[in-house]
Amino acid sequence: MSVTLSRRELLKTGAAATAGLTFLRFAGPEAAPAQAAPAGNTEGSLQWKPTICNMCPNICGIKVGVKMVGGKERAVKIEGNPAHPYNQGRICARGQAGLRRQYSPDRLKTPLIRVEGSKRGEWAFRKATWDEAYDLIMKKVKEHNIQPYEMAILGAWNICLFYKAHRMVLAKVLQTPNIVSFQVQNCMLGQHFGLDSVVGSFNAHDDIVSDYANAKLILSLRSNASLTSASGRTRRFTDGLRNGAKVILLDPRMSEAAAKADVWLPVRPGTDQAVLLVILREMINRKTYDADFLTNYSNAPYLAMAAPKGPMVQMAMKPNEKTGKPGQFFVFDENSQSIVALPAPMNGNFKDINGNPVKPALIAPDGLTMDGKPVKTAFQFLAEKVQPYTAEWATDICDIPADTIAAVAEEFATTPGAMVDSGWYDSRFENSIQTWRTASLIQILTGGIDRPGGWYYNASTRELNKSFWDTMRAGEQPKMAPGMYMGFGMSNLFGNAENWSHGVPNVARVWSDQQWEAGNDGAAFTMVHYNGYPESMKGELSYNGKPYQLKFLLLTATNPVRSAYSDTVWKEALSSPKVPLIVAYDLLPQDTLLYADIILPDFSYLERGDQLYHAEQSLEAAYVARNPIEPIVDGRHMLDVFFELADRFGRLDPYIKGMAGLFGWDAEALGKTVKKARADGVPVGTPIRDMLINGMAKKKGVPVEKLQQIFTEQGVLPTASLDELLEEAGIPYKYPAPTLSGRIELYSIFFAGYTKKYGYKPNWDPLVAYMDPGWRPELSPKDSLADDECYFMHGHIPTMSHTSTANNDLLMAMTEQQGLLYTGIWINPQKAGKLGLKTGDAIALENTNTGQKATGTAFVTELIRPDTVFMASALGHENDQLSTAKG
Repeated sequence: MSVTLSRRELLKTGAAATAGLTFLRFAGPEAAPAQAAPAGNTEGSLQWKPTICNMCPNICGIKVGVKMVGGKERAVKIEGNPAHPYNQGRICARGQAGLRRQYSPDRLKTPLIRVEGSKRGEWAFRKATWDEAYDLIMKKVKEHNIQPYEMAILGAWNICLFYKAHRMVLAKVLQTPNIVSFQVQNCMLGQHFGLDSVVGSFNAHDDIVSDYANAKLILSLRSNASLTSASGRTRRFTDGLRNGAKVILLDPRMSEAAAKADVWLPVRPGTDQAVLLVILREMINRKTYDADFLTNYSNAPYLAMAAPKGPMVQMAMKPNEKTGKPGQFFVFDENSQSIVALPAPMNGNFKDINGNPVKPALIAPDGLTMDGKPVKTAFQFLAEKVQPYTAEWATDICDIPADTIAAVAEEFATTPGAMVDSGWYDSRFENSIQTWRTASLIQILTGGIDRPGGWYYNASTRELNKSFWDTMRAGEQPKMAPGMYMGFGMSNLFGNAENWSHGVPNVARVWSDQQWEAGNDGAAFTMVHYNGYPESMKGELSYNGKPYQLKFLLLTATNPVRSAYSDTVWKEALSSPKVPLIVAYDLLPQDTLLYADIILPDFSYLERGDQLYHAEQSLEAAYVARNPIEPIVDGRHMLDVFFELADRFGRLDPYIKGMAGLFGWDAEALGKTVKKARADGVPVGTPIRDMLINGMAKKKGVPVEKLQQIFTEQGVLPTASLDELLEEAGIPYKYPAPTLSGRIELYSIFFAGYTKKYGYKPNWDPLVAYMDPGWRPELSPKDSLADDECYFMHGHIPTMSHTSTANNDLLMAMTEQQGLLYTGIWINPQKAGKLGLKTGDAIALENTNTGQKATGTAFVTELIRPDTVFMASALGHENDQLSTAKG
């Protein structure tokens, strides 16, 4: 839909915002779109209330200007919160436009139930009460005899940021092994898995934070996030530019970030790894790596041997007899001139298993053997493996001149304080995992882990890591695990049939195992994946000879029709008559809701009273609370929905007990708080927050009124600075990394485990392996494309990041102000000339792998490679109920 706001009108919008933004239309339970009221029609003074933004996963700190309008509190302006340690007062266009989402006339206002006789895919619903909706859910469950393993709870970044633990407990008490987080598989897993296999983290964006401000040289790839994604990241990136950092950026198009770079390398899409491998080789050959860091805090000096067959390298290790996990690793000790065993997990390589001081050799002596087999250090194997990766080798792959690649590699290798950008989103290519593993290896060779100008673990990851190891050292069992421990623990929990009373593991595990058994590639890591879901929904999956049919889907603020691959697959699966119940909980009528049977309205982030949370992406430790205005729709908090479902299934008390146990809360206090809130008909989030603030006040020995005042006025309670956290819990200097060895892993123990179980695959080579991008099976980077073929790229633009941002008239107006620069399909003049295209012409794209098609308008520009086209990813919705995003 075209939104016609002129530049002057946009400026008026900003002026009116400070005066009250009364032109915004009210979206109350029975409201119809209203005409804009004159600005200034308000009573009382402006009051600023702090909270956190929810327009994207970065949850920046914001202040919301609230006025009394017609006797009701109304949000009229959003600004950044200077007290918040992440964004420090900055806020992006999407954050500013949060008011347009709050007061959107398209908001879901009451529960909706599909009209009898209508089909999924049609918007045919009637209004209902919450009790009516819940009653119908339970009626369907009983009518179709839906078993716990036939249920699934599907979500995206919102639930993962705020409610992943609550959902996990709910799934466990309801005995459903099926949970999905679409953003993990579609957005970040490729990037995170490669990075996390080295440093051990596993959470969300910015669990590893790049210290742009103190870097001397920044190498960035596959990401425009530093200038289009998050205010906190943009703040740090621009601080780096102001401080004189040089930026080298790899991107097939001149993105916003590339426009700020000193060197732009327009690599062929997906071939960034070739450049990275040249840099890795250069650092090793020039010996410009941090040998002390690698020797003392990584597993680079651990002894390994070539596998009997194939390219695999096997690390010498002895398992723990009780856990089966690695218990000992082996190094050549320069002090004793012998092979000695080191304990695992530990954070450093300073003492052997008997407590004796050791000095591991990064380079083992020639001819060293262990149990009669030749051994070398993992570092030596890596050094040998990267020797073929010269600039001349890379030039044919990434289509950048060899001398340019060589110059970039030399500059990075010889610049103290050089840093690789830790990235943002990348599940685009077959080689994403190994690309980011290569980037991480470069970073650890610099020694820049938890040090200025390098990569830091964020505060919440660090605090959880400290708590985990402290609990382990005390001989107790931690309730929550950090990083990869959590990821693989959850994968095992939900994928192991023995963990469930009914003996049925999750759909993704069943589907993947069957793929492996059939000789196909399945998924090794199946936590929160949707592999096998379409097949199960259509009745095409079985387990132990019986149908494994999903019958009840609870979609929580997720939009797989737009965000999962592919839309046609998901439309077909969601239309399946074999799935008798689809319940969607959301704020707006996203495209996926066309396939729901029951729709439950969410609160906006400005309405949602909630418990205390970590400032997730922040380097500083802080807690935040939120909810500046009261709800204007008949919605419910997600936790209220969880508690109600637990109650309806007869599992409320176990759910309360499970949550209390996981978070370390007082179960009796939580039970009283929850049950009173439910009896009073108020959302549970705010009473839980008050309960936690009371507990925090007692623990800190301060008046509860004082803490309430801090949260009310500042919205943030700082608990520790970065310097304090590093001194107390630096990783890996004070505490082990969240890896199986406890060290930073030049050699991935996790990937070695996959290789042992499933056989060697380049994607999980525990050292490094070059991989082609995998555009299509028969196409390599050296092959030519047909005249009408291009590589396809997608990504974020400054005004749009997610499917939800598209249905925002202010953001859409700002997007359309930029014309085809933002809304068009970018194509280079060389390719456009061959096809007879000019700017403004209609253009049709077809996926040569799947046959999927898209249409748009050509934007002919030199700012993209001749063999590549690009389009923004948040546009093109289908539901007529979306007044702005449709079309």
